[in-house]
Amino acid sequence: MTSAKGDVPQPDSAVHTIRAHGLELELATRRMAGPVIGGRNLSGLTVAAAQLPALALLVTMLVVPAVATVVMACGSDSGRVITAWCAEFLVAGLLLTRIWRTRPRPVEGVLRGPRETVGPKASDDEAGAPRSSRGRRGELSAWIVAMAAPGATIGVLDPRHHGFVLYSALFAAAALAFVWFPGRDRRMRWPVPVAIPVVGIVAAVAVTARALGADGARAYAWTLAWVVVAAGVLIFALGFAWTWRRTWWPWWPLIVPFAVSAFVAGLAFRLVSEPLVNSTESVLLQLVLYFLMLVVTFVWSWFGAVFVLLRTASDAVETDPVRRGFLGDPPKRRLPRMDWRGRWQWVKRLIHLVNPVLLILGLVLAVAAARVFDVVLVAVPASQQYVLETSTVYWWRLTVDDPSNRAAAAAYSLPLAVVVGLGAWVLQAGVRRHRARWTIPSARAVPVHLPLVPVPRAEQRPRRNVVRRRTWTPGRLGPRVAWLFTRVGLMSLLMLSPVIVLIVAGWAGLDGPAFTGPRAVWHDSELWRALWTTATVTVVATLLTVTAALPPAFYAASLPPKEPKSRVVVAILVVLAALPAQVYAGPIRAFIEDNSLAGTSMPLILAHASIGLPIAILILRGALLAPEDSPIADARRGLVPIPLAARRALITAGPAVGAVGVLEMVQIWNDFFIGQLVGGADASPWSLLLWSEARQFHESVAHLAAGALLAALPPVVLVLLTWRRFLVPGLTGGVLR
Repeated sequence: MTSAKGDVPQPDSAVHTIRAHGLELELATRRMAGPVIGGRNLSGLTVAAAQLPALALLVTMLVVPAVATVVMACGSDSGRVITAWCAEFLVAGLLLTRIWRTRPRPVEGVLRGPRETVGPKASDDEAGAPRSSRGRRGELSAWIVAMAAPGATIGVLDPRHHGFVLYSALFAAAALAFVWFPGRDRRMRWPVPVAIPVVGIVAAVAVTARALGADGARAYAWTLAWVVVAAGVLIFALGFAWTWRRTWWPWWPLIVPFAVSAFVAGLAFRLVSEPLVNSTESVLLQLVLYFLMLVVTFVWSWFGAVFVLLRTASDAVETDPVRRGFLGDPPKRRLPRMDWRGRWQWVKRLIHLVNPVLLILGLVLAVAAARVFDVVLVAVPASQQYVLETSTVYWWRLTVDDPSNRAAAAAYSLPLAVVVGLGAWVLQAGVRRHRARWTIPSARAVPVHLPLVPVPRAEQRPRRNVVRRRTWTPGRLGPRVAWLFTRVGLMSLLMLSPVIVLIVAGWAGLDGPAFTGPRAVWHDSELWRALWTTATVTVVATLLTVTAALPPAFYAASLPPKEPKSRVVVAILVVLAALPAQVYAGPIRAFIEDNSLAGTSMPLILAHASIGLPIAILILRGALLAPEDSPIADARRGLVPIPLAARRALITAGPAVGAVGVLEMVQIWNDFFIGQLVGGADASPWSLLLWSEARQFHESVAHLAAGALLAALPPVVLVLLTWRRFLVPGLTGGVLR
């Protein structure tokens, strides 16, 4: 190469060196080792290895026992019939949901295809683009096979219904082929195909109720009543939260019942209601009073915390101008004719905006309603428990009365699992798109309205005390003081009255005071040992749950919400979170008994960690989910250092991690059902110890009340200390951005 004068670079004899303007550039003679950007690609083997603990817990402690329950249920003739009819109910419910979601919808005079979800309008491809004929034929074939297979199976397994059920299944498949397929895009024929799955659901419910027996069907009816009560608590809490979102409420009396276990709450309300019940001679009236007492106990335990969380979520919706603009104003009530359709559309928009907070609370309430167990055993006398027992109590009696007949207990648990799982799957639709991270409501100036009185023209100057006198008149001050007393004094008294009853019973019980004397609760070594064992199990299981839930939550948040993979992951997590405990607790207990593992606390720790894992992943996923163009979402693509990804995840979902830990600790500490079934000799929880004393209720009232107060103190203190720092921001998304 020829040399140049001036500022032209002069290459040295070595080709890889360039000098110009006092700058020396040395070219690399070989390719650089390693990537240009340091870090690892958070996909492939790295993600699979990080998710192995959570996958192992879910598969070994939830999925495999659930499959074992189905297999054991098929071990008897009645179990096979119940299993087949549950499959028929499941398929009919899925078909009915599919028809409802794809029903024709008029949009500006044009019939559209699949109904678009509430929220921003979907694209034409998602909302109204027709599918190919091949896809429709494939879907039709799948539904025909699904409708015919369970009925044919029932006809083969049950000789009593061999011909009837088999021909009914074939008729349902033929009706589906000739009615639903050509009429699904025509509005006038839409009610016709709905009758097919509805008839299947009614038949499945009728035959299953007959197979369960009178006592088993009555227990399921009580469980469904509890689910309705839980839905009512959620609906009323949402309505009150939006109505009183701008009104100050004392938060700590409302959340104290949330930290109190159902065992302690049932004990307190039994002390309150027993004098009234004993004064009644009618057995029917006593049953009604006991049921009302159970309902009041459930509402007292859950309404306050749900109201506070939904009020925070509603306040966050109103603070965000985008969400507030999308919600709009509700139709006014004082109209000559109420706009019910407009009000329903507004309610659906509000429900859309408070997701996934509403879904998480709904799952928790549904699980609590389906697992009403300890409050019945503690609050209702043994002679009347058989009338008010739920499906969980009835299933427990099946396992206790005849431990060898595992097939009957397994078959009895399947209908509840199908109903709760199908309901959870239906309600979770659309939650995969929502993020649980909103801005903290900023401090707003409280407007002070001073009523001014117009001064007559005859007077030369206004009176100086006009404003002051009209503001502090007794007519205006009295209602405000009364309303403030209702919110602060009366509400606090109502929410704390059961705790006060326990304190009084502990000091002045029939068996003497339990806080002083030689028989004081402080000298009960068995109770202290049970509390220490429960604390050990709680801490270890919580650490295992949180550490195992973070990697799958990070991976689930990195998936695009519109992809089928994200839909499948969210649906599986929701169904596992709502799965009744008796579906997997029975096989786990059988495995422990068959392998002589009852002397260790490890099965109880693994069971608690697995049960809390699905809902923990859902909460953390909602906190980690970010817009596609945000820096947080970029951390999940390409090469990212592991410490950087972990730091960003903790910064983003720090309150959610704390909320998951607190909820898991409270749930494990207050548990009674799982501890009774899975707990070993050295892992007996405190609730099981107090329940053994509750059988002689009147002889040990003071000791029971004092022990219940002592056991309720740790979760109450924990919730009060972490409510505003972790629980509210972690569950409602109050993370500063």
